Amino acid sequence: MSSIERTAYPRLKRSYTEKELERVYTPTEDEARFVYSIARGTQNLLNAMILLKTSQRLGYFPNLEEVPNPIVDHIRSWMNLKSDTVPGYDKPRNRYEHQAAIRKFRGIQSYGKEAQRIALAAVQKAAQVMDHPADLINVAIAELIRQSFELPAFSTLDRMARHIRKTVNDGFFEQVIQRLNDREIHRLEELLERGESHFSDYNRLKNLPKKPKLSEIRERLDHLAWLITFGDAGSYLEGIPPAKVNHFAAQAKALDARK
Repeated sequence: MSSIERTAYPRLKRSYTEKELERVYTPTEDEARFVYSIARGTQNLLNAMILLKTSQRLGYFPNLEEVPNPIVDHIRSWMNLKSDTVPGYDKPRNRYEHQAAIRKFRGIQSYGKEAQRIALAAVQKAAQVMDHPADLINVAIAELIRQSFELPAFSTLDRMARHIRKTVNDGFFEQVIQRLNDREIHRLEELLERGESHFSDYNRLKNLPKKPKLSEIRERLDHLAWLITFGDAGSYLEGIPPAKVNHFAAQAKALDARK
């Protein structure tokens, strides 16, 4: 799984300054009227207000037990509720009803088939030029927010990004393979075989030339002549975005023949 810290997926912090709480988690009068219109009882009032304010910040509804105490304390104090009023739903139905009402109030839609279709299309397009799963996840997040959809769990976006990335990359690999004849494929496979020196020609291929000494010029010219025998790789890579080619090259350089 991708590291959530490397993405734009919104999360709640554990600590807040008073200024942050005041700016982000203080309800407006309109929000207060709305919450009092959908909830009954002190606990449900607190529940609904926490869900409203946190979903505004996150783009999704968090588990109430995971909401940091500073946020709970700030909202509870603003609502003039007793300190022993703790968030939590006795009936799941009440939570579902509150979430549906909050979505309508905020003008957002729940994450369903349409949201999934939109996220898939955005990631599919981005994967033509991007490769890191975190970047693809960020594309999905931005598009869902832009079209006023609730965000799904991070794991959902991570699985989507990795699946599409693999599908797109496999398509590019297959595209190259289809352009190679049997002789060329055999020669590429031979690059992975170790010789008497215990090194493969794959390692030799990755040996980027440095500025040679005078005594090494002949060796470098031989190396260049060997590389030329592989022909023009541009014809095999035609149609593959340069950003993808660069990533594949960097990935190949980091691997050894065994991998």
